[in-house]
Amino acid sequence: MRQTRWAAPGGPTYTFEYHSGALRVVVVAGRTLLVGMYCSGEGFQRVDLRDASTGEVVDVHGFGDKEWWHDPAGHFTCFTARGGTFVLHITGRPRGYRVLRVTRDGFEVVGHVVPGLLGDDMFVEAVAPAVFCGRSAILALGFDGSSRTVASFRAAWDGDRVLGCWNIPRGWKCSRLVAAGERTYAWLRPRPPDATSPEEPWRVTVEHGCLLWDVTSDRPVGRPLPVPGPDHGIWDLNGRPVALFGADRQVWDPARREPLGPGLGDVDLANPRVGTMRGRPVIAGTTQQSLRVWDIGTARLLGSTDLPDAPIATAIDPDGTAWAITRTGYVGTLTLGFAEVHPSTARRSLRRGGGARGAREAWGGNRQ
Repeated sequence: MRQTRWAAPGGPTYTFEYHSGALRVVVVAGRTLLVGMYCSGEGFQRVDLRDASTGEVVDVHGFGDKEWWHDPAGHFTCFTARGGTFVLHITGRPRGYRVLRVTRDGFEVVGHVVPGLLGDDMFVEAVAPAVFCGRSAILALGFDGSSRTVASFRAAWDGDRVLGCWNIPRGWKCSRLVAAGERTYAWLRPRPPDATSPEEPWRVTVEHGCLLWDVTSDRPVGRPLPVPGPDHGIWDLNGRPVALFGADRQVWDPARREPLGPGLGDVDLANPRVGTMRGRPVIAGTTQQSLRVWDIGTARLLGSTDLPDAPIATAIDPDGTAWAITRTGYVGTLTLGFAEVHPSTARRSLRRGGGARGAREAWGGNRQ
């Protein structure tokens, strides 16, 4: 697999490291691509596009910009609309957001928006794709100079146009947004009194729980959950919002108030990402310098592979491959065959006379 680390197309390969990231798999015109956002400890950030089969950098956006510290896992996402694939990510000072169209050969800037509803002091904290009155939109959550929280729906292709506003329920504050299926959800925490000790917000959250709010219908999804908040997530899994809770590393469906399977146990898990692999819900993550994939329904470890240095992000392809990217820009892959993801189905097939050829086809995974 060809590796170009933190290169720019037609330029040199840089040797410095990024310390946090987010990674997604997209397919555009038959080409499988990896799109990611990365941030260094000094605040430099980049969004780049890579060929999934080689790791070669196809395009870079914002490379070298020292904008602001980012949490790529919460400040970056991908979505589809109008038959295209788009990247949505928060930018630095003045804090706004950018929409990029993904093509086979690179990015096309659709819009760079610095919300002006509350003036130049608007500080965007979270964004998510949304639908407002049947139209593609971006839900932008931010704070103004007086620390007042405002959430506005903006036209997806003309962010200066405000379509409407969403009022965060009284007594709650929003910490995360996610689009799942055709709906947009907000993860809400109780708002503590203004004059509190540093420990008070945590205590208030534990006492009152957290609330999943369906922004599309503007109503709560059930009662508050008695948890201080998700350790990771919230993610879209088959059109439903899910999150990772607790020391047991258990994936939950907050809307249904139930876990999707047993916890992973005492695992030093980092950079988790949920998705489907050959039709099964799985979670990919890293432990130290290895990439691993578990079955969510059984918590069974499906496979692992070693990486040359510390990973910062993972991604899952439904066709059976998980990716990880490291601090130095190395892209690692883990490909699993059908029988590794569905061992009981493969064993039944062999008992019915699949034979050696069927076994070879079923165990068609490989580790790179």
